[in-house]
Amino acid sequence: MATKQGATAAILCNSRIVREAIAVSLDHHGIDCVPQGQDVDVAIIVPGMLMIGYQDEVHKSSCPLDEVNAEKWIIMGGNESDPLFIKLQIQGYNPCIIPADVDADDLGHIVSLAVAGHTVFIDHSYKDSCAEYHNKLIHADLDESQKLLLEHLALGLSNKEIAIIQKTTESSIKARLRVLLQKLDLSNRTKAAVLAAKCGFGNKLLTQSDS
Repeated sequence: MATKQGATAAILCNSRIVREAIAVSLDHHGIDCVPQGQDVDVAIIVPGMLMIGYQDEVHKSSCPLDEVNAEKWIIMGGNESDPLFIKLQIQGYNPCIIPADVDADDLGHIVSLAVAGHTVFIDHSYKDSCAEYHNKLIHADLDESQKLLLEHLALGLSNKEIAIIQKTTESSIKARLRVLLQKLDLSNRTKAAVLAAKCGFGNKLLTQSDS
């Protein structure tokens, strides 16, 4: 499955249209959007559409971040020097940062990864990265087992969960993942999971599990 059953998200954004667009993309991935004030799996912040003067007020007790209790946080359009990012780090979180113009379907995959506990960081070269990821995939010459591993990574599964599904050991999955990362010239499994999601992996297994 793409996300855990009953996964929820809160959207911190003053634009109703943007909130609805995000909610629709998440609904396609089985993630329900709920009002602020509830415990959620992931909170999505759109800083540029939150409130006038918000970033100057970020450290005050009235900060909207305090109205949401989330396991994971995603900042759309922020960066590592953003007061939002710094505040969340001070509070003990490791927030995700993604571009504000991320595609709707990609957003659903990224939020699914965040719900599964992964931290996704995509800088503002996002538009060029799509073609880059596809080129990496084309030239990697992956075998079927490596493509299956990408399918599972796209679904946000941990090494342990993949090992159970493939009826092997976690150490075996780790070894295969190292080889996969070398072939794709990637530094970690999170980048491989994002590549997999953006290249369309995961949909096949999701369809099979739904049938």
